[in-house]
Amino acid sequence: MRAILWGLWWLCAVFVAVCLAGAGWVVYAYVKHGDDAFGSAEKVDCAEVIHFARAQPPVGMSDEDCALDDAAHRSYDGSWRMPRAEVADWLKRSFPGLRPSTPCGADLCMNLRDEAPPGANRMWLWVEYEGGGTALVSLEVSSV
Repeated sequence: MRAILWGLWWLCAVFVAVCLAGAGWVVYAYVKHGDDAFGSAEKVDCAEVIHFARAQPPVGMSDEDCALDDAAHRSYDGSWRMPRAEVADWLKRSFPGLRPSTPCGADLCMNLRDEAPPGANRMWLWVEYEGGGTALVSLEVSSV
C-alpha cells in the first residue's frame, strides 16, 4: 500500500512538472515573439492582402506592414500609410456603397463582413488620420 501511495505521489509530481513546463514555454513564446507567439505568421506584400480583400492597392502607400497567418485558419493582418486626401476615394472605389459602421477607437471603422472574399467570414478596416496629411489604414481579413 505504501508503494502505491509513493507511486501516486510521483505520478502527481511529474504531472505538475509537465504542466508547469508547458505553461512556462507558452509564456516564454509570447514574451519572445509577441502576437505571433508560435511563429506561424509570415510577412507578405500588402498588395496581396488588399487583393485578397478584393480591392486595388491605393496610390501612395508607404510604411507597409502585412502578414499572413495560415496556422489554424487563413488570416491576413496589415497596415499601411497613405495620403489622407486619397482615403475617401479609395474606399468608394474599393467598397462601393458601404458607409462607416460601428463606432471604435479609430477615426473611421468599417465592418466589411458582407464584402469578405470567399472563405473569409470577417473583414474589418480601420482608418486613423494622422498629422502631416497621412492616414494609417489597418485591414484584417480572417476565416474565423
